[in-house]
Amino acid sequence: MKLVHASLDQLDDLMAIVTDAQQFLASRHIDQWQNGYPTKHIIQADIESKCCYVLVGEENNIFGMVMLSTNNEPTYKTIFHGSWLTDIASYGVIHRLAIASKYRSRGYGKHIINLCEILVQKSKRKSMRMDTHKDNKLMQGLLKSIGYVYCGVIFLENGDSRLAYEKVF
Repeated sequence: MKLVHASLDQLDDLMAIVTDAQQFLASRHIDQWQNGYPTKHIIQADIESKCCYVLVGEENNIFGMVMLSTNNEPTYKTIFHGSWLTDIASYGVIHRLAIASKYRSRGYGKHIINLCEILVQKSKRKSMRMDTHKDNKLMQGLLKSIGYVYCGVIFLENGDSRLAYEKVF
């Protein structure tokens, strides 16, 4: 398996993964990725900006997807009820991580994050930051199990709060 840049011809497959993830979160009463987010336009923009990656197998089947960036995240500038572990502007950011339903609960999310960390370390960044919904206990547990530390609360552009995590390399 390898993590590669997504291509526009994979957009429909990625949107199927997004739709399934939205339904999965809704079934667990998690108000994250609801109301149409992320849209096809957002995923397309991620692909075009070379921030969207897919975890593919030997036959190019897509196990999952992620948005990875080494640009500063505007919503991470201010953190409440805590602080970031690093005060440097040299971090990677993971957003929009989703696993195809037939591969869920097999450790692929952890694998994607690990591969993202390797890419970020190669770009000379010092840490990785992520955020998740307060009710997304699965993601919170995953992040803690692989060394991410809860740092506080950030607010998205729409005003929704998210729990913020960071891992220093």
